Order: sequence, then C-alpha cells, then structure tokens
Amino acid sequence: MISSHKAAEQHKAGVNHSRGSAPSRAGNAQARRTALWRRLPWASLLLLLPATALLLIFLFGPIVQAIRVATTNEALTGPQAINYGFVGLANFSQLLTDPDFHNALGVSAKYVISSVIGVTALGLLLAYLMRRGVHPLLVKLVSAIIIIAWVIPEIVAGFIWLAFGGSNGTLAMILSPVSAGESDWLIRAPLVLVTVATIWATTAFSMLVFTAGLHGLPEEVLEAATVDGANLWQRIVRIELPMLKSTIATNLILVTLTVLTDFTLIYTLTAGGPGTATTTLPLYVFQEAISFTVLGYGTAAAVVLVAVAAFVSMLYVLLLKIEV
Repeated sequence: MISSHKAAEQHKAGVNHSRGSAPSRAGNAQARRTALWRRLPWASLLLLLPATALLLIFLFGPIVQAIRVATTNEALTGPQAINYGFVGLANFSQLLTDPDFHNALGVSAKYVISSVIGVTALGLLLAYLMRRGVHPLLVKLVSAIIIIAWVIPEIVAGFIWLAFGGSNGTLAMILSPVSAGESDWLIRAPLVLVTVATIWATTAFSMLVFTAGLHGLPEEVLEAATVDGANLWQRIVRIELPMLKSTIATNLILVTLTVLTDFTLIYTLTAGGPGTATTTLPLYVFQEAISFTVLGYGTAAAVVLVAVAAFVSMLYVLLLKIEV
C-alpha cells in the first residue's frame, strides 16, 4: 500500500516536471535561434546585397519579361503592337511543328559541335606549343596574330571572310583547280566557311584559357612523373589533362555559349543563307521577331535558346563533375 502511494507521488512529480520542462525547452530553442541569427555574417550579406540586386534586375528581370512576352501574340507593327493578348503556350506549341525551327535547331547543333571541337582542340594545341620550349620570338609573333584575330570586331571579321570566301576572293583562286567551276564557297559550302571563320575568330580565347591552366599546374608533380619514367605523351594524357579538367570544362562552357549565341559573324557572312543553310537559332529569332515583326513568337524561340544554353551548361558540369 505504501509502495503504491510512493509510486503515485513519483508519477505525479514526473508529470509536473514534464509539464514544467516544455516551456523551458521552447525557451532554449528560441535562445538558440536568436544566437544563430546573431551569428550570421551580416556585414558580408550587406556587401553582397548590391550585386544580388543588380543580378536580379538585369539578368532575371529580362528573362521574366521575355517569358511574359512569349506567352502573348504581341507584334512590332499592326494592331497587335498595342492590342495584344495572352495566348498561353500557343507560341511554344507552334515551334514544335515549325519546320524552319527544326532546321534552325539542326544547323545550330552542327555549327556548335564542329566549332567547339575545333576551337578547343586548336586552342589546347597552341597552348602546349607555346609552352614546350618554342622560341620566345615565335611565341610572341603567333600569340599576337591569334589575339589580333580575336579582338577584331565580329562585323569586321565577317567582311574579311566575305571578301576571302566570295566568288572573286582569295579562297576561290586557291581552290580553283578543285572547285569544278563553282568559285563562291559561300554558296558551295556556307556552313563550313562560317565554322572556319568562327574557329579563326575564337581560338585565341581558348588558347589563353588553356595557357593560364597550364601555367597553374604544379611543377613538382610533372618533375616527379618525369623522374618515374613517364614520357611526354603519358604526362599529357595521364597527368596534365586530368588536372586541367576544370579548365577544360570552363573553356567548353564559355566557348559553347559564345558560339551558340553568335549572330553578327553569321549575319554578316551569309544572313542565314543561302536559303536556310546557315540559319541558326539566333538568326531564326531575329527573323521571326524583327524581320517578320512577330514579337511574341520570336521571343518564344529566344526563350528556347536560353533554355538550350542553360541545359548545355548544366550538362557540361554534370558530365565533367566539376564544382561551380
């Protein structure tokens, strides 16, 4: 009987203790949240605030505005320039059935893949040649020529290649013995000529990126590989290229985005022709939104272009397993 009475008192005391501990636990949690709030790096966050605001305004703001326009039937001229309405995903549905859009996707894929491979391979090769004991005077000369080709404005580069590859250009005279009567290579092989012009104008950027990456490799690792008997090819393939993975990924992303969104060089050279042979996605967007004044439909194509660029960037990051 006494034991039962003591057990009841202990149970009552435990209940009272648990009831009293709930507010104390809540107070402790509140105190921890307050301490965490005070430990936040407010000074750093305030320094980041202007850059974040500018990013939201000038990057995401136009993207949101483009998505809004892409869901309307807005035009540059006519009644729909003022009295336009919401059409939902109708513009995107029309893109799926537009053969010209499919052609632009295919041309862009061929142009981007061939250009990126050419720019990356040539840039890496030049970076290695510049680093492998070539005479300093030759290094300076080659670097100057390549960088000059890079800094020339795209519209000027376009006119240079227009004169070089036209019917009476230097290329026509050089290849006249094998041209079979066709001297205008802008008509004979327009996409090839545009790709070569892009590689010529962009290789310097890739070369500079890889040169910086090669200079950043630890010399002691390379010297240890040489002491262990690794030849030049083994050092490049098994040591240097794996250590350049982040540099290669950065170069691929930047070159791909540059080529994918290129407009001026192609427009100056071919304006998307002959026919639609060199009509890439940027030229298709320009034709639909500006030339045909269908602003809503053209903006929908531009939104797809942004989505493709974002997808390609993420694909590079995932496949090459880099940290961003």
